[in-house]
Amino acid sequence: MAIHVECLCAKYVAVIKFAEAILTGGNLNFPSDPDNIVVMREDIDQTLLNESEDLSDLCMACGNKYPYTDDKVDTWIECDSCSGWYHWDCMSRPSIEEVFICPGCQGPL
Repeated sequence: MAIHVECLCAKYVAVIKFAEAILTGGNLNFPSDPDNIVVMREDIDQTLLNESEDLSDLCMACGNKYPYTDDKVDTWIECDSCSGWYHWDCMSRPSIEEVFICPGCQGPL
């Protein structure tokens, strides 16, 4: 099974590196031995981390910074299990005095 996963990973790395080379006008020839695949995968990982937007100020339910409410209430509530933040309105205004567990941590009902 490990060989299959490594092979699949190498294919994905190659596809991403080819796409990058085409978009940037870079060299389409690159070494594909296992050690270089690991280095290229780490490079891809680092690029994704560096180029990604900070999502920590977005509601984990609706994905927005501000809730869509008529009364403009901008109250947030934190899940006591995963520490994710949610608009109070998006969670149907649960009690802020009680333990709050988000739907993702509650699992299927």
